[in-house]
Amino acid sequence: MKKINILFLLLLLSTPLISADPIPVYPKPHISNEGVSNGISQATTIPLSWLILVFLLDLGMNILIIYSGIIILRYLSRIPNSFLIDLPKKNLLASVFIISIIGIISEIIFGLWIGGFIIVILFIFFSFLLTAKKLLYLDWSNSSILGIIAIIINITTWSIIFLI
Repeated sequence: MKKINILFLLLLLSTPLISADPIPVYPKPHISNEGVSNGISQATTIPLSWLILVFLLDLGMNILIIYSGIIILRYLSRIPNSFLIDLPKKNLLASVFIISIIGIISEIIFGLWIGGFIIVILFIFFSFLLTAKKLLYLDWSNSSILGIIAIIINITTWSIIFLI
């Protein structure tokens, strides 16, 4: 009987979340009339600066995710101690850059509606999975653990941002 009550409560809570208005992740562009006299439009400066700021924050977060994932994999004795020493730094930076680009593009395209965050999570997981496999030379199980760590950290970050 308790299982039915919990499922009913989850169903009631999920319905308004699915049909809610989209969460404004990026600010709406606005046009100011300050530069109209000389033909300069200020329509793209705020979204572009916001996009650069979000990209830099995402880049830093992905560096932390990869390093924390490697530390967790080392703690679980799934990779050798010399993994970071043997790993070329350009591969590490390339994987962080690729993951950040995929993350920002997927958030812009699919993050406009609540159900799109599931697609964003899948994009993040597969980008971590494939870049960890191809550029960081991890096997599939370690790459999937790194992808799951990335999903958990991203969901936690989004929850903190949207609840504040």
